[in-house]
Formats: sequence, C-alpha cells, structure tokens
Amino acid sequence: MALSSAFPPPGVTRHRALWSSDFPPVAPEHNQRSPERRRHRAICTLDALLATGAHLWGMAEDGKARRGAATLSIALCLSALCLSACSTRPLALNAPNITPGHAREPTRVDLELFAPASAAVVGDFAAPGPAAVLATAMKAELDGRALHGGIAPEGYVVRCALDRFAVRSKQSVVESQEMLVLYADLSCEARRAAEGGAMVWRGELRGRVAAEAPNVLGSDVSVTQRLTDRAMSDAAREMASDLALRALALAGEPSARVFGDEAQQRSGAGLDDTPFGPAALQEGPRAVASATRAIQDRDATLRAAAWNVIALAVGPGDAWLAGNAMKLDEDPLVRFEQYKALARLGSANAMDQLRRVASSEGYGLLSEFLRDAIASGGIGLARSPASGEDSPRPRP
Repeated sequence: MALSSAFPPPGVTRHRALWSSDFPPVAPEHNQRSPERRRHRAICTLDALLATGAHLWGMAEDGKARRGAATLSIALCLSALCLSACSTRPLALNAPNITPGHAREPTRVDLELFAPASAAVVGDFAAPGPAAVLATAMKAELDGRALHGGIAPEGYVVRCALDRFAVRSKQSVVESQEMLVLYADLSCEARRAAEGGAMVWRGELRGRVAAEAPNVLGSDVSVTQRLTDRAMSDAAREMASDLALRALALAGEPSARVFGDEAQQRSGAGLDDTPFGPAALQEGPRAVASATRAIQDRDATLRAAAWNVIALAVGPGDAWLAGNAMKLDEDPLVRFEQYKALARLGSANAMDQLRRVASSEGYGLLSEFLRDAIASGGIGLARSPASGEDSPRPRP
C-alpha cells in the first residue's frame, strides 16, 4: 500500500510532545498520586493569545473609525479564551446508555475492571473516575451485543487492570475547532466461568478514539465535556467489541445506544452512533464494503466514520482492506481514523507507513498519536483462532 501525504499543513499551534511529563509513556511508571485524580494543569500561552489577536485584527476593516471597536473585541475575546483555557473544572466521565440485547442461547461475559496504584491517568476527572466508568460502559456494551457461541457455553469471567487513561484536547483558535483524543489501555485475562475455569485468553485492549466539534475561539468550555462523552462512548464500545469478537471469538449483533432526546443525540453521538456505527462494531471484512464508497464523501464526519469501519475490521494477521493507495485526508479527524487503521493492522508495512508520515504530520494531537502507536508497535488485537469471522488471508 502507498501512503500519500499531499495535503496542506493545518494552520494550528503544535501540541506538546508525547513524552512530556504530563503524558504517560507506553510502559506506565509508578506514581504515588491517586490514579483517579491527577490534575492536568491548564495553561494560557502567550503564543495562543497573540495568534488570536492577530487573527481578529486581520478581520477588522481598515480605518481609524474601526480600530477602537476592533481593539475592544480583541480584548473581550482574549479574555474569554484565557478564562476557558485556564478552567480546572474536573471532566465528568459518563457511560453510554445501551439497549440490552437478547440471544436465544446467550454466552455471558462478566467483566471486572480495576485501577491499580501503578495506573497512569492523565487529566482531572470527577468521581468515580476512569476505571469505574469504563467498566460500566463496557459491561453495558457486552450486554447489548446478544453474544453467543465460543468455546465456553457457561460463559467467561474477564478481569482487566487499567494501565493507562488519558484525554488530550486541542483548540484551534484560527479554525475555531476543538479536537479531543482519548487513550485507554487495559491488561486483561479471561477464564471460563465454570469453577476452577481455565484461562482462555490473556492480552491487551487498547482504545484510541477522537472527536471534534466547532468551538469559536475556545470560548465554550462545555464543548470539551461533550467531546469527552463522545470519545468515552466510542472507546468503551470498541474495546468491548475487541474483547468479545476478537479475543473470545464470540458472535453477536451490533449494539444500539439510547439517547434521552434529539438534543442529547446531536451533542453526544460519536462515530459509532453514525449510520456506519453498526458496520464498525461488526469488526469484519464483510462490513467494509458498505463503507468504502463513503471515504470520498463531502462530509468529514461520514468520511471519518467510514474509515473507522476499516480500522475496526483490521488487526494483526488480517488483510488491508482499503486498496493499494491511501491519500491522507485534509480533515484531522479523518486523518486520525486513517492512522488508526494502519496502527490496528500493525504489519511491518503499515508501521513503516506511520513512521514515514510521522515526521511531516503538522497537527499536534495526531503527531502525538503517531508517536504513541509507533512506540507501542501497533494498537490492534489479533483474532483468536476460533473466530467465526471469515477474514481474507493477509498479503505477503
């Protein structure tokens, strides 16, 4: 596959590097502070303020009569930007509401998720914290999939430890857009539910999701919360799907998320709630055909959702399903999903592609994501031998 990076560099301020002190490395280090409450220091940078001022001043019309009003507008907008950027209010983590599924001969998956003292958590999160909310969300997703099959008809007991959880956001002042990337790493082992049940799988689940929304001059602090809700829902559903379909080789139906009303759906719907969400959660090559036509759609969200179908359908040992050439998209959210697909595939060729593009990626959050994926050696999960999905053989 050939990767083309012929796109204009985004006009945004670069984000801090991956290996800065406030972002956990791939191998988490021991930290004496509580993993559930690590305060992420907010910073109002001079560069951001000056960039905003220059942008607004350029928008003002020439003429002395306009200068006073323009100066006042700049001062007010800069004040709003600084207040929003310096907010230290804890983020609330909310589990999505998933409709329970029903299978004729269900296979139950009981999940226990905890946060050890060594867990690396970046961000200031309201109680009960990432581990508890992620556990609730993943359990709801597993219950909503109508799971059946597998080698243990009595069911499975899965115990997971939270290794890392981080929420990274970036406000583009010039483009009046905010983007957020969520990282979640779990170390899990699954056993048969029968007394003294044998271990059937042990491995890592890695959730990587992104969300973006308009945020004029970064003045709406609620945008970050809405993006966090979207990302938390997508991450939990995708990690639970990896566990059920890839690790345990179960079969099931895509889940259905429930919203209180249309307003909540508009503000909280993630990529897995788009029309392509059910196809993505099937995690198989048969689901890709319905999405490939949309990767050229004019709507960036639909393009991103289509690429997410491809990303979830691939993993180590699977075939690449998006053709022999991939042109990187101009939209950061779509580009994130393209990188995610390569990182989940994790083949030598895919990782080489990520290394080559990492040096030229100008969007800070995406550059950070690339460095993390490369350091991890990929983020995908291979299918268990008993997987019922007929995957094509990988190309040599």
